[in-house]
Amino acid sequence: MNVVLGYGNVGRLIAEELRASGEDVMVVRHAGGKIEGLESITVDALDRQSVEQALHGAQRVFVTTGLEYNLKVWQRDWPILIDNVIAGAKVTNAKLIFIDNIYLYGPAPLQNPITEEHPRKPVSRKGLVRLGLVEELEEAERDGLDVLIVRCADFYGPKVASSGITMAIEAMVKSKTGYFMGDPKTRHTYSYVPDIARASVALAIADDTYSQTWHAPSAAALTGNELMTLVDETMGKKGKWKTMSRNSMLLMGVFIPILRELREMMYQFESDYVFDSSKFASRFPDFKLTSYEEGIKATVSSNT
Repeated sequence: MNVVLGYGNVGRLIAEELRASGEDVMVVRHAGGKIEGLESITVDALDRQSVEQALHGAQRVFVTTGLEYNLKVWQRDWPILIDNVIAGAKVTNAKLIFIDNIYLYGPAPLQNPITEEHPRKPVSRKGLVRLGLVEELEEAERDGLDVLIVRCADFYGPKVASSGITMAIEAMVKSKTGYFMGDPKTRHTYSYVPDIARASVALAIADDTYSQTWHAPSAAALTGNELMTLVDETMGKKGKWKTMSRNSMLLMGVFIPILRELREMMYQFESDYVFDSSKFASRFPDFKLTSYEEGIKATVSSNT
């Protein structure tokens, strides 16, 4: 049995990919009702006993859950949640697949290309939280737990609620203003969420991929200007774009709380961010990577 903890951007597609591959799958959520076509339960992810019961009998556990994008929530809840998941996985001797981001990498500016060997010296408070989680997982690994970390660049794709690029595209399709964070002349890599899901399942099923970190397969970095041009070409019209600097985020954050939370991550958008996934490509040479042209087209189509 495969357990998918969380049913958001990545969890939903991992569950669907597992089911399409003929694998048994159960979704465990912190909140939400039944899911059509999938076995699912709701648990309190911050209660160890509930998590251990939910993971009973699991062969693999995919940790895709997300918490409110708020530093205080992250500092309070993430350590509890990951401790509970590790405890549950140990009880049932399950393999653990953790979907991660690059917040733990540092210092800034990031070293390009950004490989799995990048120094882990985060410059943000959220990055320190993520580093703590990974260190917990590595300690569990030393205690005998099978752990696999899938690290992703910034998400994008159809209906990806937490993606700045997806939200900008949604606004553009509706003839509103799309906002691009940072310097549009710098290069940036984005990970297409359906590719993340397919790659995570491929890595989890393989026998030689554990006790390692893998960068999710991602198309080559492109500049913000190139991305905006591609979106305009895909929509067939010239959109209205605005760039958002660190200072403008400070001002707008007075009215939009999420911008206050994002401001400490602006270093990722002020210099090149060239994410390297060649390790995955070498291990899975037949994996079909989605181009930005295909991914942007699917994202635009999902909003029309």
